[in-house]
Amino acid sequence: MEESRHRLSHPEALKKFRQTLHGKVDAAIERMLEKSPSGVDPYSLDFTGRESLAFEIGQEISVLLLHENLVQDSWREIVAESQSWPCPRCRTESPRKKNKKGEESYDSVELRTRSGKVPLRVRLFYCPKCRKSFSPLPTACEPGAGEP
Repeated sequence: MEESRHRLSHPEALKKFRQTLHGKVDAAIERMLEKSPSGVDPYSLDFTGRESLAFEIGQEISVLLLHENLVQDSWREIVAESQSWPCPRCRTESPRKKNKKGEESYDSVELRTRSGKVPLRVRLFYCPKCRKSFSPLPTACEPGAGEP
């Protein structure tokens, strides 16, 4: 079997993520089977309300899993090690973007998924030809990926 390319393959990182996930699932169970933090008794809801609550909880767990999967993906290591990246518009090799203090620049993006918005912190590169900043995303995160 090919060696795993992400840090969740390390026992401590996997253990920490499982603890986080178990905490979220425990909170979801409380919301669905006991009382939500807002004090709503799920048994006072009609079937549609219960179904909506279960769907909402499922989306929150799905976003957490997808976020962690993307954060741990090997493409992030490749981008982190790269001093330059080809511009998606003109293909010019573009250096990492730096702020006025000379520090590397990052941006926060939200990937829209079926489960909701997944936040990611991404490294920025700057194309001197196009005069635009960009961040490489893996093919799996490009618009339309996974559609037939």
